[in-house]
Amino acid sequence: MRVIGDLPVSGGVYALILKCGRDATIRAGSRLSVSVRSGEILVYVGSALGPGGLRARVGRHLRRDKRVRWHIDYLTVNDAISIGLVILCPSDTRGGEACIAGECASRLIPGPKGFGSSDDPRNPTHLFRSPAGSVEQTASIVGECFKSCLPGCEPARFYVVEPTRPPRRERPAGEGSGWA
Repeated sequence: MRVIGDLPVSGGVYALILKCGRDATIRAGSRLSVSVRSGEILVYVGSALGPGGLRARVGRHLRRDKRVRWHIDYLTVNDAISIGLVILCPSDTRGGEACIAGECASRLIPGPKGFGSSDDPRNPTHLFRSPAGSVEQTASIVGECFKSCLPGCEPARFYVVEPTRPPRRERPAGEGSGWA
């Protein structure tokens, strides 16, 4: 997956808008699992305040070939899930992520307790289901959460595209099909 546009190198807060392509139950660590339905929209709220900032963190989320480290990695490496949109706001405010997760909890449907929130005592989860029917509607809801928590910040939207694959060549009947 790749993002359209240049992500900032500075630190900040972000939200991944995730699209579910098929029904799946995904284990996320030893104690959590997330059941998703085809067509569902999920939101994950995170922050990137370390080296490389938002560009490095979001870039990592976009890669499927990575060592699974965080709860969100279990979703982003699974082929049932794709990232449709990234919303972010450069900020050095440490409380921004917790505030946005709290706002999302009041506007969206909270996910499994403990998902992505081990360092956030105020919020039981950083993963949410959207009642909205589209990525765009969900992005509007999440954008309002950002504005509520980070006054003066206009959240930026970055669209994510899947790389195109060449079409599969159909084999003529009987050519290497493996069936007798």
